[in-house]
Amino acid sequence: MPSFRLHVSVALYRIQMAVESSIDVRTIKEGLTFPPTFSSSTQQILNGLGEASSGCQTLRNAVDKRIRELEDEIRTLKTFRNASAGTAALPTEILSLIFLECTKVPAFTCPLNAPDRPTWLAITQVCRKWRAVALNCPSLWSRVLFDCSPQFTDLMVERSREVPLNVWLHPYIKQISYERIAKVFSQHRLHSLTWTKSTIGLNRLCFDSGRNILSAILDQTALESVILDDRTFYSPLDPRIVIPEAAFSGALALERLEIKNCQISSWKFIPPSSRLGILKLRNSSSFRPTLEEFLDTLSSTSRLEELELQWILPLKESRPSHAPLISLPSVQSLTLYGTADEVAQFLQFTSIPNARTLDFQVQSVNVLTAPADLQPFFTALKPWIDAHSGMESGGMSGSRVLTNLHVTNLPSTIKCTFGHPTDTPVSSPPTVLKISAPSVVTSVLLSTFTTYFDISQLCSLQCLDFDIDKDIWVNTFSHLWQLASIELINSSVETFIACLAQDPTLHKTSARGDKREGYGQPSSEKPFFPALRKIRLKRANFDEDLLRNGACVERFCDVLDRRPITNPVEQVEIDESYNFTESDMEKLKTVVQSLQWDGSVDMRDEEDEEEEEDYSDEYAY
Repeated sequence: MPSFRLHVSVALYRIQMAVESSIDVRTIKEGLTFPPTFSSSTQQILNGLGEASSGCQTLRNAVDKRIRELEDEIRTLKTFRNASAGTAALPTEILSLIFLECTKVPAFTCPLNAPDRPTWLAITQVCRKWRAVALNCPSLWSRVLFDCSPQFTDLMVERSREVPLNVWLHPYIKQISYERIAKVFSQHRLHSLTWTKSTIGLNRLCFDSGRNILSAILDQTALESVILDDRTFYSPLDPRIVIPEAAFSGALALERLEIKNCQISSWKFIPPSSRLGILKLRNSSSFRPTLEEFLDTLSSTSRLEELELQWILPLKESRPSHAPLISLPSVQSLTLYGTADEVAQFLQFTSIPNARTLDFQVQSVNVLTAPADLQPFFTALKPWIDAHSGMESGGMSGSRVLTNLHVTNLPSTIKCTFGHPTDTPVSSPPTVLKISAPSVVTSVLLSTFTTYFDISQLCSLQCLDFDIDKDIWVNTFSHLWQLASIELINSSVETFIACLAQDPTLHKTSARGDKREGYGQPSSEKPFFPALRKIRLKRANFDEDLLRNGACVERFCDVLDRRPITNPVEQVEIDESYNFTESDMEKLKTVVQSLQWDGSVDMRDEEDEEEEEDYSDEYAY
């Protein structure tokens, strides 16, 4: 067999030599046309084709040499062209910042078809300067990717040099192993860890591996941010992430800690970091810390700016004899989810004077005994709000009032704003309070709320998917002297108009100058909104009685027309409403200065409304 191959090779060589000896280079030259703009070196080679006496191989060598020379010239010219571009004048620092922003754009990360490198790597192939800047920007490579090849992951760690590393384990990583993660963690320069665990895609890391991942960060002293979010449905084959007792004990520089939907079994996992600014815990287990250890932890986090605690508040217990009132002066946002007793206990033992956003969700309230069940919560909340939302820049307390109230029925939620009617949000940011009680009827929650809070200075009222009946209008909202705006979304228009019609101060002289008879003096039993200037009705039904006679619009026009000249409703907005036509719009135009209608005409019966799409997300509180 070897001798046969040798014979074949010799035969081929002889054929090649015979063919080359038969080639007439003058024939090749006659078939070529080239312009006179070619360089002299190229023309010299082409003009000497007919004089070549060294054979085809010598000719090819000369041509190949010239090609390499031209390619070198082209590369040099391209480099010069790129160097003269406008972007070339940008300083290296600016280019580095632009490249870092590219890595944050989803389109510049690895697509789901799993290439072996991210698409933003193309910036290293634009020109020499861009490549040099990218390769000498360690921060560009510090966001370590695991959805690329292991080789590229190692390359990123290498090019990141000594800068802190940011690791994101997201649900769409197709293949990953604990060894790859541990190799990155072994650098001991982890800056942030974001682990989003899901049933789909990735990271069906087993339970033990999940604990090992968290155990591997025990000695990460440079760690500043940890976000763990377990979005899986619980099952024995894919249990939730369990937080080890000392998971972050070495992270003394930790500034952000978010644990969502994980199993917390001990309160000792929170590090003693005085730099902690964001703490968000959403527990999926039955564990609750004791009140004493809970307060001890809060007392060491004086820099907290955002605090969110869901299903992790201590159970109701007697106050430790030595437990002082915990002050958190830096907290701007507070979110608490728990039972009424648990939330009330937190409010009793803490002082957060500068909080601007307060979100409380009270669970496990019996709808039949709601007022009594909510009493501990509102009893603790009332002085807490009075003491904290009233703090002004000048140190004056009590100068803020409840100015805006939003009521929604999905679920039962009240959102209100404490401020001053004459202040702008810039000069005096309002304090926003949100209270949700999913199992409580909205009317009960509203009635309990107004028992503890004064709404007499209310300027704006919004109601979403909540039909305010006549008793609420009369008993709760009567005589709101400052109320300037009412917005009803998917709420009863008929009841609202009927209450406006009861206003006893409708004068004999209407807004159009007509003479009216039979209107007496104000009564304390009926609502009156003298400052009302704007009414917005969205997804309202102007034919609730199904008579198709336009009576609802007629009554609305009559009520607006009979308001005092000094107290007119100046603006009415109607959007996405039913059984409202262009002729109805023309009627309303005669009694209001400004009427805005989106032009939608939807004639339907009440039965059709049940199929209407839920728009509640647009007004999510």
